Amino acid sequence: METDAIPVEKTIAGIAVKYPSAVTVFTRLGLDFCCGGKRSFEKACREAGLEPDEVMNEIRHTSTAINTSSIRFDTWATSLLIEFIVQHHHAYVRNIIPVLEGLLEKLVGRHAQQHPELIEVQTMGSSLFAELYSHMEKEENVLFPNIGNPAFNAEMPIEVMEHEHEQAGERIKKIRALTNHYTPPTYACITWQTTWQRLQEFDNDLMQHIHLENNVLFEKVRAKTKTIF
Repeated sequence: METDAIPVEKTIAGIAVKYPSAVTVFTRLGLDFCCGGKRSFEKACREAGLEPDEVMNEIRHTSTAINTSSIRFDTWATSLLIEFIVQHHHAYVRNIIPVLEGLLEKLVGRHAQQHPELIEVQTMGSSLFAELYSHMEKEENVLFPNIGNPAFNAEMPIEVMEHEHEQAGERIKKIRALTNHYTPPTYACITWQTTWQRLQEFDNDLMQHIHLENNVLFEKVRAKTKTIF
């Protein structure tokens, strides 16, 4: 197991923070930069059968291609970062979950008899959705309003949130496996294709969401706490 002795700029999370375009590359390559973000970038690449130099070259190329549209969230004030997470990511989750539930219900009703694995996708999704609702409520009502309050010890709530992020990460990995990374069969109907597409979009957003909290917001809070004490 790796330790916190790894310089943050050499971790996969550190690369994702420094190069915002890395999020797109890591997502495409299936590299976990959220819950597994404290691993070294080199080790994460090699474990996935990838050459670190080649991955870094792709990140730099992508960064050049999208030039100024990359956002360095690590330069944002904590209050602005929290507002963005709530207004952008939390709002998206609350809006998309009912859509996904409806699509999965329709898909299972039509095709589960021949494809029982669809029931597993629905069950795993339902568990993940319920956990996310609860998770966001705790962040919005307990953690986020108290960040910056000197009398509030944020470390324990942050650890709880990180643990729940790990659980969400495990569930989404299982959904990826069950859906063949959101690849519908060649004979899939429009509902099936749409469901997998929406799940893929949800997955991508969730990875960015967890990344912003684990690797940017929570690290900012910890750094500020160390400065105070």
